[in-house]
Amino acid sequence: MIGETDRADWAVVVDRATEEHRRFLSKLRPIEHRSLMQPDGYVYCVRTTDEWETYPFTLESRVTVMQQTVSRARVTKGVAVVLVVLGVAPEQREGKLVMRPAILTTVMGVGRFEQWRYELVQQVEWTSHQVKAYGPLMRQTSLTEIGEWRPDECPDAWPRVVWESGPYQ
Repeated sequence: MIGETDRADWAVVVDRATEEHRRFLSKLRPIEHRSLMQPDGYVYCVRTTDEWETYPFTLESRVTVMQQTVSRARVTKGVAVVLVVLGVAPEQREGKLVMRPAILTTVMGVGRFEQWRYELVQQVEWTSHQVKAYGPLMRQTSLTEIGEWRPDECPDAWPRVVWESGPYQ
């Protein structure tokens, strides 16, 4: 049975994952402005609500890093694994389904949260001098609840330019 303490702990993990998503968004740059040292994404092993381990990855190492992090979370009796990555999300335009660039954040529960999942999807567009983000969509699911996708609670804040090149960049 899911208690109030579990719900409160899960909410803390989801809030932190949302912060990590925003941090990743704030560092997103067009390829010509990206550092070669910038990872393609991050996996987090959440041992407790306060103890998170961070594992950056490249596209080539993503599967291996993810598998190792899930194993580590299970062995250490962690509560979740969080994945934040630039990927694609579907969108319907003019009667067609198109794939658009998006930041994808997934929180997968382990241990006492084994069947819990939180997803955050945020489409982005970029040119060589600007990155624009659109309002995020969120969904939470568990064994007893299949959540609907819901928009950000502040829809007037979107779309928003999250990076723009200056005259000296």
